[in-house]
Amino acid sequence: MSEWVIRLARLEDEAAVRALSAHIWEGDDYVPDTFADWVADPLGRFYLLFAADRLAGFGKLTCLAAGEWWLEGLRVHPDFRGQGIARALHNYAVALAEEMAAGVLRFATASTNLATHHLAASTGFTLVSRHLLATAAAAPLPAITPGPFQPAGPDHYAAAAAWLTQAVVQEITAGLYEDGWQWFSLLPALPALLAAGRVYTWRNSSGLAVVDTAHDPEQPDAMWMNLAATQDVAEMPALLADLRQLAAYLGKQTIKGKPPALPQMKAWLSAAGWQLSEDLEMFVFARSLRHPR
Repeated sequence: MSEWVIRLARLEDEAAVRALSAHIWEGDDYVPDTFADWVADPLGRFYLLFAADRLAGFGKLTCLAAGEWWLEGLRVHPDFRGQGIARALHNYAVALAEEMAAGVLRFATASTNLATHHLAASTGFTLVSRHLLATAAAAPLPAITPGPFQPAGPDHYAAAAAWLTQAVVQEITAGLYEDGWQWFSLLPALPALLAAGRVYTWRNSSGLAVVDTAHDPEQPDAMWMNLAATQDVAEMPALLADLRQLAAYLGKQTIKGKPPALPQMKAWLSAAGWQLSEDLEMFVFARSLRHPR
C-alpha cells in the first residue's frame, strides 16, 4: 500500500486507461469513449490509482445535478484484484465527495457484487432501490394511436408532481428515475422531462411513465423505459404491456428498462411479454453529504 498513489487523471494517461479498460467486459468498456470528457469535467473528478508506477485502477465522481453526486466507472486491473484497490478507490471518492460536495451521493452495482455491498455499508451508504434488467419487443398496434397513454407537457407539472408524491408511488419509485445507468431524483428533474416530451400519463392518471426514444444513437430502434408506476401495483402488468404498444406508436421495435424489483415484478414482466435481459438485479445505494468543509 505504501507504493500506491492516487491522483487526478491527465490527458497523457489515455493510453494507460485504454489498456486497463481492454480487460473490462471483454474489451467493450465505455470508459475510453468518455476519457477526454471525464478529464475535462469541471465539476467531477476522474482519479487514477498507481501501484509501483502501473495503473492499477480508476474511478469517477460525477455531479449529475444540483446536490446529486454519482460514483461510476470503478475499474481494477486483473493483476491487482484482491489487494484492496477497489476499497482504496471507493474510500478516496467518498472522502473527496465529503470535502467538495453537499447533497446526496449515490452509486449502482450488481446484486452479485457482494464486496461492493460491504464497501457501501462500511462507508455509510444504504440500499435505496433495486431494479431488474428487462427488454421486450414492441407490440403490434391495433391502430396508429397512443392508446391509453397521453403525453404530459410543462403545464401538467403540478398534477404530475402531486401524483408522484403519493405514498404508494413513492414505494415503487423510491423517488428516483433511471437514465443511462444512473439514478436521479425524480421531482427536481420533472420540469425538464415534461419539457422534453418524455412523460406520459396512463389510463386517466392511473399510471405514469417516463421514456426516452433517443438515448442511444447506435440503437435507433429501441425505446427506454426510465420509470413506470401505477397507483395500484396490481395494474403494473397492464402498464408494462401497454408500454410495448407505446414503443410501437413511437416507431420503435424494442423497449428496454430497469423496472423496480418488486416481489411480483418477474411474474408481471412475463405476463406482459417482457424478458429478463440478465439474471441479476441492480442495487442503488445512497448516503447524504454534509456541507463542504
